Amino acid sequence: KFTRIARQGSLKDVLKGIEQALAVGFSPVKINVVLIRGVNDDEILDFAKLGFDRPLDIRFIELMPIGESKFLDRDKVISIDEIMQRCEVLGSLKEIDILNGNGPAEYYKFEGWQGRIGFIGAMTNPFCDRCNRLRLTADGYLKPCLAYENGVGLKSALRPVVDDDKIEGLIKEAVSLKPAGHNMAHSEFGNHLCHMSRIGG
Repeated sequence: KFTRIARQGSLKDVLKGIEQALAVGFSPVKINVVLIRGVNDDEILDFAKLGFDRPLDIRFIELMPIGESKFLDRDKVISIDEIMQRCEVLGSLKEIDILNGNGPAEYYKFEGWQGRIGFIGAMTNPFCDRCNRLRLTADGYLKPCLAYENGVGLKSALRPVVDDDKIEGLIKEAVSLKPAGHNMAHSEFGNHLCHMSRIGG
């Protein structure tokens, strides 16, 4: 299943990396789980249980129409409400009040568990009005929104010499371009041009 979804890499290496991150004291260690109906939704409880005796943030994310994939189909989206209901067989989820600015996830906790359960519902519960994210791509563009192709190029402020004032101006430009909301709920699945492997997390 890992190979079918990721297409490359090793599950063993990923699990080893998570354990090493915990061993050296990284905090928080976040595990993002994009759930796909009929593919990995039978593992919701298994993923959640990873946070029982380890301080892991298990973050369930709704499938979004980003990139080209055989998995991109609106029927494969599992809503955050459904995911929460399925998690509640493990106990009562208590919402955690955390400081603003920590990102789009809404965090909950099972009593007695070390880890937290996060939910990111970009499709059924958009959080655009409180989104604080900019994404720097590997080719030097600062993207104001994951759902759109536009971005601000930073290379001109970095080469041949670094120009701090210009960098600051370009970052402000990117912030000013953040849209009021995304259009993913109306996007045709499978035809979005963005690719997460190019954008980054």
